Amino acid sequence: MKYIALLLTIFFYTSLLGQVKQLEKQKYIHSNEVIGWQMEIPKNWDIITNEENREKHEQFLHYDEAWPKKKEKFPGFDDFQIGFKKDPLNQFQSVAKPFAYEKDGNWEEMNQASKESLFRSIEQAGIKIDSTATKLVKIDDVEFHSYEFTVQSLRTYNLLIYRSLIKGYDLGIHINYDNETLKQEMVDAWLNSTFKRD
Repeated sequence: MKYIALLLTIFFYTSLLGQVKQLEKQKYIHSNEVIGWQMEIPKNWDIITNEENREKHEQFLHYDEAWPKKKEKFPGFDDFQIGFKKDPLNQFQSVAKPFAYEKDGNWEEMNQASKESLFRSIEQAGIKIDSTATKLVKIDDVEFHSYEFTVQSLRTYNLLIYRSLIKGYDLGIHINYDNETLKQEMVDAWLNSTFKRD
């Protein structure tokens, strides 16, 4: 009888441990069914809440004159973002905004205007900034426009941006870093993203 009780105890704790590990694994996987995006977040990074991410993105849009200011609420908007960080200067931010040509114009033109607007706003604030040319990068066969800013303020840091129009959503990835090792962790995680086909 004691032997059976011991086996049941071992089975219970083994099952519980398995459930905990599964929950921990799910915690580090971001899935967005609307645009079909899935990404595994690096371990030992702090996950940023949707509210934190929204605040950061609104700060970004404050300097971005090219993007129309939308007041209406979109269903499930909060589900379209994920972020993680080591510290304020080394963090990954993402947002997906609904985009319609009839309301928002040409996406490629808007994307280029957004880049120029952000560059100009930072430069006009008296902060030294440089940028790379926009290049095309394929991630799981999805094409992204990518460019990078180097900002020299009290500290020098970089902002690496990826953007693509996917299923009617403008997916924007912002990788902020001042540490090359941490940058590589974020970039590797991002480049290993998968996108589900219809």
